[in-house]
Amino acid sequence: MKLILALLLCTSNWLYSQTIDAKYIKAYNYIDSLEKEKINVSPVIRYLSISSFSRQDEVKNSHLISPDLLNKNSFYNNHYFQPYIDSSISQVFKFENRTDKYLMFSKPIGNILLLEIRRGPIKLSNLNGPYMGIASEYLLIFDNENNVIKCFTEKIIYN
Repeated sequence: MKLILALLLCTSNWLYSQTIDAKYIKAYNYIDSLEKEKINVSPVIRYLSISSFSRQDEVKNSHLISPDLLNKNSFYNNHYFQPYIDSSISQVFKFENRTDKYLMFSKPIGNILLLEIRRGPIKLSNLNGPYMGIASEYLLIFDNENNVIKCFTEKIIYN
């Protein structure tokens, strides 16, 4: 009986770890602790540029990010991808239309994760369509155990 229970626990942990990167969960918890109101989580995974952060002296001098990741052209050439819907995001972060603010993730790259908080409805069609408005962009840096060790923020205006 103990063996069956142990196998079930291992299998469920393995399945869970295969469906969503742990950085997404840690990032959500970190951002949720900073926000005054609850935010929705978009199931859309979208490329976010590092260019606004690569200009910040604090980021460049932190020595927490590989210098090749801070080169915006190299970053784009090596890490750009088309946006897509990740159904595992919807399973982990149950969408509740609690607010018009939503969190959008990019793909984790090494020890970093870029994400944005936007206002308005979440677009699940025309994923390449433009967004107009103000967004808060975050660059999270993780340690080897996927704990957030540093957070940089930037306001972005899309027009």
